Amino acid sequence: MPKKVAWKTITGVPDWLNEGVACYMAGQTIDRAGIQYEYNRQGHLPTLNDPETNFVDVGGYGFSFTIADWIVRTFGMTKLAQLIERVSYPVLGFTDKTAFQTAWHNFLMLNYINTPPPAITLGTISRSGQNWIIKYSPHGSTDADNNTLTAILSVTGPSINRSISLTGNPGTTLTDSNGFQSDPSYAISGTLTDGIKTVSAMNTGTFRTPRSLGIESYSDIFKTIVYPVPAEKEVILQAEFSGTTDLIIADP
Repeated sequence: MPKKVAWKTITGVPDWLNEGVACYMAGQTIDRAGIQYEYNRQGHLPTLNDPETNFVDVGGYGFSFTIADWIVRTFGMTKLAQLIERVSYPVLGFTDKTAFQTAWHNFLMLNYINTPPPAITLGTISRSGQNWIIKYSPHGSTDADNNTLTAILSVTGPSINRSISLTGNPGTTLTDSNGFQSDPSYAISGTLTDGIKTVSAMNTGTFRTPRSLGIESYSDIFKTIVYPVPAEKEVILQAEFSGTTDLIIADP
């Protein structure tokens, strides 16, 4: 059985604090799947009053543990000890119990209940006329929790700081070459969010623009050519890259 912590206080301690801290200090861990199960079974986030009415039936031990976990991760052990001593929410910077509960709910959704979106992998960048086509994978409209996914791709470099937001995660986007300079390098990165958690792309890369951005010029487009091809055919460059897959620039 978890050890009691109430003897360390100068006031009455609610069950969710007493049991949550006892479990945490005993080195117990809570299975995330168990928290998700209780959330789905009850159909709502628990309130701080729920464990006071029927502790076991509302998954009191698991949810109480997450409160202690949240406090230690966010505010530190000293603040947890101060809360135990007086059960005073302003100790943690909250005006009252309701504000404290709202912040805990946010932590619950982010770390225990919500399934994080998958990390995208940046794929190829190709040139079509005056536009860049940027591809990435995987793609899909929603995640495991049926939350709408939004990819945000960032392209930065000389005279460019462009953010492209793609709701529904289509896996490809087209951006015009307006503002890009001839021949410098540009960096590309990305994130994927489900509206609750944001995950960075598995890779980042840099690519060099053609020395001429005009659609009629195909000669000496890149400084480094991976393999020789006729001038009228596709020219491909291996871009500098860090991550798990290759980032390719193609100029049809």
